[in-house]
Amino acid sequence: EKYYRRTLFLLRFFSSHVHDWRTRKVRDLSVLGKPLFLFVRVYRYRCHNCNEVFSQTFESICPNKHQTNRYREYLYEMCIGSTIQEVSRKEKIPYTTVERIFYSVAKEKEKEHLETLESVLENDALILSLDEIAVRKGHRYETVLMDTQTGSVLGMEHQRSYHSTQILLAKKILSNK
Repeated sequence: EKYYRRTLFLLRFFSSHVHDWRTRKVRDLSVLGKPLFLFVRVYRYRCHNCNEVFSQTFESICPNKHQTNRYREYLYEMCIGSTIQEVSRKEKIPYTTVERIFYSVAKEKEKEHLETLESVLENDALILSLDEIAVRKGHRYETVLMDTQTGSVLGMEHQRSYHSTQILLAKKILSNK
């Protein structure tokens, strides 16, 4: 909330007076198998109206983060393909850092996914795909409902029966009309 409030002040009152600057060390994608660190000069400005100090923001680096957005995304994708411990060992980053990055990126992706679902469900022209997937081959299956235009999963229901399909359609489609 404090960052949001500061951003609002920054948007309302522009300041060209540089208060000071700091150098921030930021990890980026590796080059030729070697870790790459960027040393970014971050300018801090003082607002003439409220006398508060604000930091410069960058599109490719989230505030108060020590990794670029693309490196965070890379770590997330690696964790999906293997374990957090394996990624931690390979990238020589503490386990807790990789875990924190993974869950924060996952939360961002979940938010994007929910926004996509809302926009899809607001649209009247849905093209649905109904399929079943094996959770445990030959033993457990789930019914999956997808929007074929966006590739978004609209919902999943246990079992692969007529009844589970009815529940899935009632929950995800009928509740949004």
